[in-house]
Amino acid sequence: MFVIFANNIPNSLWRFATTGAALTWMGIIFYVSSLSQESASDTIRLGDFGSYAAHFGAYAILATLFSLSIWGWKLGYQLRWVAIAAVFAVLYGVSDEFHQSFVVGRSATIADVIADAIGATFSATCLWFVVKLSKARRT
Repeated sequence: MFVIFANNIPNSLWRFATTGAALTWMGIIFYVSSLSQESASDTIRLGDFGSYAAHFGAYAILATLFSLSIWGWKLGYQLRWVAIAAVFAVLYGVSDEFHQSFVVGRSATIADVIADAIGATFSATCLWFVVKLSKARRT
């Protein structure tokens, strides 16, 4: 289903949309991590589990957008591109934690990077399986 939908969109539009969506999502993550602890807690009250779930979700979305962006360049639906998308998302998570270490009231934690890595790997792998199943059903 997904592959059929993606194949009906012009290549240049698909590349622009998916790459733009990934960059926009990176900007949103950067903005949220720029908020001081007081500002963030006024708007978002998550607790520890909620914080890890938010990290998981944010980087799951980022890895999915990276995967879609890579596939938009017609590089193929291969496992190596899934791995690269997950690695890019994790590296962005590491850089985001480093960035947070400079924000007043925030700190960088390994637990957040682990949640980022799990979310990114999970979503990129799930997307790859969905695409593989979709292609297998069409043949």
